[in-house]
Amino acid sequence: MKWTIKDRFIAYVARCADGRCSVTDGAQRLDSGEFHFASSANAPATGLPDALELHFQGDVRFAAHGGMMFVRVADPHVSTNKCRGVLSIIADPRADDTRVEIAKFDVSVSRVAGAAGVTVLGRNVRLTAKGALIFGGVYTEGEPLNDFAAHVCLSS
Repeated sequence: MKWTIKDRFIAYVARCADGRCSVTDGAQRLDSGEFHFASSANAPATGLPDALELHFQGDVRFAAHGGMMFVRVADPHVSTNKCRGVLSIIADPRADDTRVEIAKFDVSVSRVAGAAGVTVLGRNVRLTAKGALIFGGVYTEGEPLNDFAAHVCLSS
């Protein structure tokens, strides 16, 4: 999964004197600025093209203001049903098994030619009320996030 999360937020953290971003546990920051979350080996992608469960691994953390601002985006999970989807993450480092549905989005799925895989595009990604809380209430429900793309092989 490749996702830049939210350009305005990333730029804000970069402007903070003590702003920092870390990537671990399978996440990478690409030269394009996108964060790459690897497909999870523990939970392979499953489903039919109109109802998918996609699991990714990686931990991206943002901090600033002497620790008063902390945002974690870890182990994204994408669930789709026809043309709509939900994105959930693990946000609290003290509760690694608690997922939060942070966004809803429009989805388009296309098959990868000659392979047992699909490309999933998340468009019109919008924060949920719980997602807004992850960002400290700075953004409100419905605030746009950046679109994302995921290329996965489906298990049978």
